[in-house]
Amino acid sequence: MDNKMKFSSELGIIVLAALIVGASIELAYGTVYIGIFFLFLSLIALVLLAKNSKDTFEELRRSWFFISVGVAVTVLDLFVNNIIDSKIQTFDTMVILFGVSLIFYGSGSKYSEIGKFGAYFSLIFLILFAFLFMIPAKISMYLPYLYGHYAVAVPVVMLLQSIGIGVKLSDFRIIEVLGENHAFLRIDLACFGWYSLLLVTSMVLSYNLTFHWRDWRGVAKTLIVLAVAVYIANLLRVAVLVYLTYNFGSDFMLKVHSHLGWIFFMIVLLPISYILLKR
Repeated sequence: MDNKMKFSSELGIIVLAALIVGASIELAYGTVYIGIFFLFLSLIALVLLAKNSKDTFEELRRSWFFISVGVAVTVLDLFVNNIIDSKIQTFDTMVILFGVSLIFYGSGSKYSEIGKFGAYFSLIFLILFAFLFMIPAKISMYLPYLYGHYAVAVPVVMLLQSIGIGVKLSDFRIIEVLGENHAFLRIDLACFGWYSLLLVTSMVLSYNLTFHWRDWRGVAKTLIVLAVAVYIANLLRVAVLVYLTYNFGSDFMLKVHSHLGWIFFMIVLLPISYILLKR
């Protein structure tokens, strides 16, 4: 693959990452229809990237084993959630995606590779999610919350104070907005940017495992670019949300809260990726 094609492929991966993040944010916190639209665009982008990779779709023999496991995983997760009357959230969504992906992978159709990608993607996400969120919570080591305070809340307050906005840290992960629109804003898990980082990390790793896109040194370079972009985009998003609360109140801020995540992610991600990947 020549340098021009390699750069085009890298940028395509970045765009796919942005679309997946946009779909996830909208489906979880925003407008479902926008989320479905982004999900549809993500699927199109994945198919186009796969066709342009050096390995084309691989038609596999039908495997009833993978189909059976996929059906069992999907049905079991839905059944357990129904029994305990629990709302399907991030972890369950990825478990269901893993099950559905195994069904596609075992189907033996020309889209088996898409199923393979989905299985890798969801499995990697679940492993990372368990190590970063579930296991620390079980052993009372609240690593994500320490990150949320010192890497998100503190820099945001310092940034806004430097431009004359009346805010202060009133408690751990609590930003107090002073003035006419007085409010207390808690920096919660969804505000840390970790979900976005897990999504793009899982996407890049699973794409490389499925379609053998780049050597692992190139994959590491792409992940570093994405990690920088995710952090900057999330920091700006939180800062803007606090700024909006200060000027217009919390009700207005909540109306744009979910949409700003993917908007800033795309605004920051694409220019940074273009500059760094061109080098």
